[in-house]
Amino acid sequence: MRYAARGSEMFFKAVASMDDGDLSLMERTLPPGGRRPPPHRHTNCSEAYFVLDGVVSVTVGDAELSVTPEGFVLVPAAPPTPSATRARTRLACW
Repeated sequence: MRYAARGSEMFFKAVASMDDGDLSLMERTLPPGGRRPPPHRHTNCSEAYFVLDGVVSVTVGDAELSVTPEGFVLVPAAPPTPSATRARTRLACW
């Protein structure tokens, strides 16, 4: 399933409806300088990113992390999670 928003492309590999809401997985391609989502919270689940190529900035709590290829970041449930890119970036998100 393909979806586009804010200039990025998302390819959903697994969605919550496939497993009673336990897991969703997508590959996402972000454009250079793409719009960041507003700070938001996932209160019912953690969020994880594995960078396939490119570099993405992810905010976890008060820390701004720069995640490079093969880098992984786990965002616990509840903190704000905006992200930004400087170059075209592909990542797996779940």
